[in-house]
Amino acid sequence: ITAYFPDTVKLPVDLLKKLPGMRGEQKNVRREDLENIMQTMKDTDKLPLTPSGKEYAPFVQVAWNGEAWVNEGNHRIMAADALGWEYLPVELRYYDGGERVESGALYPQKVGLNETLTGGEG
Repeated sequence: ITAYFPDTVKLPVDLLKKLPGMRGEQKNVRREDLENIMQTMKDTDKLPLTPSGKEYAPFVQVAWNGEAWVNEGNHRIMAADALGWEYLPVELRYYDGGERVESGALYPQKVGLNETLTGGEG
């Protein structure tokens, strides 16, 4: 990891839903899981909770070349999109200098992330 935000950051769902899953998860949707997640999010206006009570934010990674993908949380992103959510909190990590690739989909300044990066150029 060369840079990350210490807390979750809010990113537009319209942007997140365009990111590929690490293993092509968008092509293998578990419908029952998606429906359960959607129901929880609809009932609580939050992401499902972790055992410690925090919202279970999707985990997004950015590679050295600026390429971004969803490592964990594809179903939560799909649920947020189906429910019409505009933004979603995510954990965002950059690897091997990916935070410096201005053409990358998640270049910090490009997506309005003015928070301070830890370890990066932010």
